[in-house]
Amino acid sequence: MTHAPTDGESHELIVRFRPDIEWVLYADQSRWVARDPLSNAFYYFNQLEYAAARLLDGRSSSGRILKRLNDDFPGIGIDQQWLRAFVVKLKQSCLILPLGINSAKMLLRSHAGEHLSLLKQMAISPLTIRIPLFDPSRVLRWLQFPAKMLFHPVVVLIGLVASIITGFFVLNRFLSDPEEFIPSMMQLGFGWWLMIFMLYLLVKALHELGHALACVRWNAHCREIGILFLFFTPCLYCDTTDTWKLSSKWHRAAIAAAGLYVELWIACIAGMVWLNTNDGTERLMAASVMLMCSVGTILINGNPCFKYDGYFILSDLWGVPNLSQQSSMALWQSFIAMLGGRGIQPAFFDKDVRLLATYSLVSALYRLVILFLLLWFVWKVLVPQGLGIVAMVIVSATAVGLIRVVLRFFDGLLSELVSPKPIKMARLLSIAGASSLFLYFAIAVPLPTYVRSRGVLDFHDKVPMYAPQRGTILNAVEPNMSVHAGALLIEFDCPEKQLEKVQLENDIAQLSRQLELLRSASVNESSAAYEIPTLVELLKELEAKQSVLQPELQSLRVYAPTEGFFIPSEKLAELPLTPPTQTRLLKPVSNVSHWGTVVERGTLLGWFTTKEDVSFQVLVSESDIKMLRTGMQAECMLDSRTSKTVRGHVSRIASDPVEELTPELLGEGWFMVERDENGKLKPSQPHYQVTVEADTEVPLAIKRANATVQFKVASSTISELIIRYLRMTFKPVY
Repeated sequence: MTHAPTDGESHELIVRFRPDIEWVLYADQSRWVARDPLSNAFYYFNQLEYAAARLLDGRSSSGRILKRLNDDFPGIGIDQQWLRAFVVKLKQSCLILPLGINSAKMLLRSHAGEHLSLLKQMAISPLTIRIPLFDPSRVLRWLQFPAKMLFHPVVVLIGLVASIITGFFVLNRFLSDPEEFIPSMMQLGFGWWLMIFMLYLLVKALHELGHALACVRWNAHCREIGILFLFFTPCLYCDTTDTWKLSSKWHRAAIAAAGLYVELWIACIAGMVWLNTNDGTERLMAASVMLMCSVGTILINGNPCFKYDGYFILSDLWGVPNLSQQSSMALWQSFIAMLGGRGIQPAFFDKDVRLLATYSLVSALYRLVILFLLLWFVWKVLVPQGLGIVAMVIVSATAVGLIRVVLRFFDGLLSELVSPKPIKMARLLSIAGASSLFLYFAIAVPLPTYVRSRGVLDFHDKVPMYAPQRGTILNAVEPNMSVHAGALLIEFDCPEKQLEKVQLENDIAQLSRQLELLRSASVNESSAAYEIPTLVELLKELEAKQSVLQPELQSLRVYAPTEGFFIPSEKLAELPLTPPTQTRLLKPVSNVSHWGTVVERGTLLGWFTTKEDVSFQVLVSESDIKMLRTGMQAECMLDSRTSKTVRGHVSRIASDPVEELTPELLGEGWFMVERDENGKLKPSQPHYQVTVEADTEVPLAIKRANATVQFKVASSTISELIIRYLRMTFKPVY
């Protein structure tokens, strides 16, 4: 039988089992499940334990009970010791009525407040507050047909197949261009977030409706529908506690998974909308719904580490009622046993104690990580919108809840010091000493600290080279190959200019011929002389255009100014607001497959340099820039030569953040980017440019100019690093 052990064991056998306990037989498991209606806790009993509990009527003696049990279960040999241990388990689970009617009334009054007031709920669990609204039984009677259709095996199979196919195409599209909608979502205004919030409420309402329809489908009573403030976010909740009366664990698990199933359909529909739209509100909303019903659902609702749908699915299929209480108790008993206190009692648990303790530990760590991420998200969203007070209230309420957990832990530890079998003081002092040593190490012992970021190889004497005219690339020199002065670097073809040249030559030839004829005719006809000045002016205009066109045509062939190297630009143009239609535009100009591509005038083609003075232009975040100093040593690791490390020193630290991300660093996961009002891509968080001059030789065969740069800064303790990170993460915005 599952129960939660407490202190104060009693050996009184003439006791009465609580008559208000509800029973249901799980035929597929050959076990009885009992529900405490006051605490809403569940307990498993085998056939023998069920028969013994029913015999505890407060009138029968222990001898009479033993005789009856041995008659009903011959061959087991039930004795007084077994009966006494069984009664102790029942008492520890509060399934035995206290002695005296007054004590019974006190017990009922103590449990009568299970539906706590709003203020009490906020004090006990400020992140999860339930407000009951109504009993939906009458409404759900009219939903028999949609419930059967929604959970028909064929419909379920269609939903799973459609979700898998849609998910495959969405994932493939996302992996090919991860920044397709993420940068847009990062710069949403308050109005957009409000719309997304309304969508969230609608999705969660449909989620709870799925639970209610599942109850209709498998004939389980839906007790109530209400409002749940989860992390101060309102949403509906559906109380499906009575599903415990279903004997099939698969039906219970199906009801628990019904909300996830509905969200699966919603995510599938949203994915189809996202795949078949380009830009606009529909696409952005579809992307938001996909994230809610996939990533958000997996992290929260579908995860068994939280006491939501995934938790109840695991509890039913694993066969462990009160999974949270059992696993917490297993972890606590394991910890107390490690300290030399009372040992682990495996009979108190439905599964292996080690598995339950591991589940409890993993769940606690996972909840802490998700809690911190949620706090970080709330702060980043609310503070820029001028709602810093709301963010402070949420963070403070969370801190109060964590403090309560810590105080409860120490209170339980102190109670173990005075228990019948107290924990060993030596072990407790050893753990306390190790914890103190770690705390001292975190506060007082400095550790080597490094700042890492991304940078671009730069040359002091580099000369940018731009496309002189709009034209087609015919030829280009290989990148990073040494060329002599006057060598051809890039050759373009501009059919428009060539056509204009031919037309000008024809017009000049015709006009010159016409002018000669007029001059010959002016000898005999005086009227012809009047047209000569006009033709002369027209000829001068055409010759002027030709003189302008000739250098433009000559500029289509770009030559090396001196002996040196040509470094092509990684991208021929800035990324447009919409994805480029030609993927060739993302390749270097010297790439053979790029020849034949038309580039616009002024497009950056690359740089020409002698590679004599080399430096790295590094972008460092605001949280790390304060730790850098001029003259500080740095190590630069080129992407194309990971085995080669270039040493250098900091020569300059910019005082203002960069306004635009370097084109060579676009698309890297190192930086989160957003577009400003002018359409330029810049880091979401302020980054400053740091110039690192190379002190050692740089390899000449560089395929890419990107590098990872590492600075060794002043040593810091673990606590200083944590405090610095918290200050930068949760700093106020004025």
